[in-house]
Amino acid sequence: MNNKYAVLGDPIDHSWSPFIHKSFAKQFALSFEYEKIKVAKGTLSHILPMLLSRSYLGFNITVPLKQEAYKLAILKKWHLSERAVKAESINTLLFRNNEVVADNTDGVGLFRNLEHHGIAKITNGNVLILGAGGAARGILPMFQKKKFRKVTVVNRGISNLEQLSAIFRSEHFDYLTIDNLNAQFTNSNHIEGEFLKFDLIINATSASIGDININIPNKLFAGCPLAVDLFYSSEPTLFMKFASMSGAKNVVDGLGMLVEQAAESFYIWTNYRPSTNEILKTIRFEMLNK
Repeated sequence: MNNKYAVLGDPIDHSWSPFIHKSFAKQFALSFEYEKIKVAKGTLSHILPMLLSRSYLGFNITVPLKQEAYKLAILKKWHLSERAVKAESINTLLFRNNEVVADNTDGVGLFRNLEHHGIAKITNGNVLILGAGGAARGILPMFQKKKFRKVTVVNRGISNLEQLSAIFRSEHFDYLTIDNLNAQFTNSNHIEGEFLKFDLIINATSASIGDININIPNKLFAGCPLAVDLFYSSEPTLFMKFASMSGAKNVVDGLGMLVEQAAESFYIWTNYRPSTNEILKTIRFEMLNK
């Protein structure tokens, strides 16, 4: 019998996860089934028992279910990894010996992708993260582990910032509203404040999905070694275009992170560590030629 896995979320039709995981399985000649299942927000606790009765061994959890899965894990007393606890968000479930193991591979996926883009060169630098929602929660635990001079999280509203500041407490973390950031930029004579010289800028908002501009000064990107959009598409996102036109030296999307976080999930399920380079190239080619 094949090992059965799936990705759960809504929307789900666009997901590349089945292609990615089946490609991983081919590297090791594993018998492997993987599908995408639409699960509406608020229904996960009802859907999971039904799926477990169908002999699934694990799931990827995507938007909008990651925090819902975490709350369910607490309620059911599942085994939570340290990174899932810190993120208060889950994207990977494993069913093993009548136990449920819950994890979050987003942060490690991001950093493994950044290793291909010179992250080692900007260690001890300043980081700007745009957005304080679920995407930011998934990656912030890794920024606690790595050494950076300052990590500044910026968000439009104050509520999510307050939640994150309570979870991720560090003298190296700073939390600002966009209005605060813009005011500090204006008061710093546009370039002299140290906090304005960012070595890594990450878009963790959903602005790219709606093709919405992020209202931050374009000079923040001037000379920035690396700007990253956690979202991806066949064409450069609006954020990527803005960052590139504003002077960022290197601009990448989130496709590499998607493949790398999937590789970590695959390893959790199978104990096999897949190669990712060729799969990433194939997906990029397929996206451009659709």
